[in-house]
Amino acid sequence: MARGKTDVCYFGGILDGKVVLQEDTRSLFQKINVYHKSFYAIDHKGGQALLENELKAHLWDHRLTDVYEKMKSKKGVSGVAYKFSYTEIAFRCNAITKAGTRCKNEADLSRVCSIHNKLKSFDIFKHAFNFVEINKEIK
Repeated sequence: MARGKTDVCYFGGILDGKVVLQEDTRSLFQKINVYHKSFYAIDHKGGQALLENELKAHLWDHRLTDVYEKMKSKKGVSGVAYKFSYTEIAFRCNAITKAGTRCKNEADLSRVCSIHNKLKSFDIFKHAFNFVEINKEIK
C-alpha cells in the first residue's frame, strides 16, 4: 500500500458497505459528515417537495446528514473503519437578504444563521420566511 494511504470501510447509514481504496490518511477525521443526495425544498404552491441530486442553493429548506465516527483499529487489521452514529437535520436560515431572497446559510437553533443572529437590527418577526419570495425564485 502506498505511503500515507489506507483503505476505508463504512458500516451503516447511506454508505453501508462502501469501501474506498487508497484514501489519503490526512483526510481521515474522528467524525465525518455525509450529506444525503436528496433534500427538501419549498415548491411553487408553498408546500414541501423532496428533490434528488445536487443541492440547489436557492431551493433547499432542510437536508439530512449522516454522521460517521471512526472505529478503534484492531491489531493485525489494516485500514480504517467508520461506523454510522446518527443522522442530523440542517435547516436553512429564515432571514430575507437585502436582495429580497432567502439567506442560503445553514441556521442554528434560533432558525437563523450565525451572521443574521449577530445583527442587532435583525427582527425575526419582521423578516419571517415569506413563501411569496420563494415562489418568485422557483418560477
